[in-house]
Amino acid sequence: MNILVVGSINMDLVLSVDHIARPGETILSNGYERFFGGKGANQAVAAAQLGANVSFIGAVGEDDFGSTILEHFQQKGLNTEGIKQAGQTGTAMIQVSKDGENSIVLVPGANHALTVEDIANQEQLFEACDLLLVQLEVPLPVIEKAVEVANAKGKTVVVNPAPAQVLTPQLLQNVDFLTPNEHELALLSGQKIDSLEGVVIASRSILSQGVKHVITTLGGKGSVHVTSDSYEVVESEQLQPVDTTGAGDAYNAGFATGILSGLSIADAMKLATKVSRIVILKEGAQPPIPAMKDI
Repeated sequence: MNILVVGSINMDLVLSVDHIARPGETILSNGYERFFGGKGANQAVAAAQLGANVSFIGAVGEDDFGSTILEHFQQKGLNTEGIKQAGQTGTAMIQVSKDGENSIVLVPGANHALTVEDIANQEQLFEACDLLLVQLEVPLPVIEKAVEVANAKGKTVVVNPAPAQVLTPQLLQNVDFLTPNEHELALLSGQKIDSLEGVVIASRSILSQGVKHVITTLGGKGSVHVTSDSYEVVESEQLQPVDTTGAGDAYNAGFATGILSGLSIADAMKLATKVSRIVILKEGAQPPIPAMKDI
């Protein structure tokens, strides 16, 4: 059960606030904490905690944050040979309201130093993996190259298209599972999403471009798996979240680990939902998660 993650690595500075600051408004924070973050890192750490063997291709800075993150990854059991150090570590400033909503300002830093050549230089990691899991917080050409290499080697490819941006037909044709939220699905399809029927129609427009499966996350309303001739909804329990920052990343880690462990798509979605639920009830994007056998 070998997962290769290509993606972003950040240090998150999380501010506790009564409400998210509006334009022109100065507010007081009740305090702040430092957490490990970045969509790629969140997904990699979650998958490792669930029991997968995880390798990572990414970049951290030549600074204290970078050294601290690498040590953290090694403690979590990640293979860090594909992580380079360059410049300043990516940083996220996150406001979290008392209602659990968040607002994020991201400084990409070293994440944007990742190159296509870095992917080409890590062929052994692609050979060793069973599944590639990527997001979109590093340069898109890097993701395109990673997906191309993994597909050529017959690996399962899971693309979490976050943050939302337009993807090329060449990339989409190489994707086994695309996992947008409803906002990302709207951008990718160019269609308005205001109902389950809208999710299905938009998903099928993307399937027509070569993606094999579209799984859309709908927050507290669950998730929807759409194929060309059917769809299935996996519901989610309504909870009052503590921090929603890593919810989508936890879902993707749970889904990828579930698929590799031999679960059906529906059961992998159910596992992913449970993992996401665990994360939103804790602070930070990389909280402790039980092994998959204990969930």
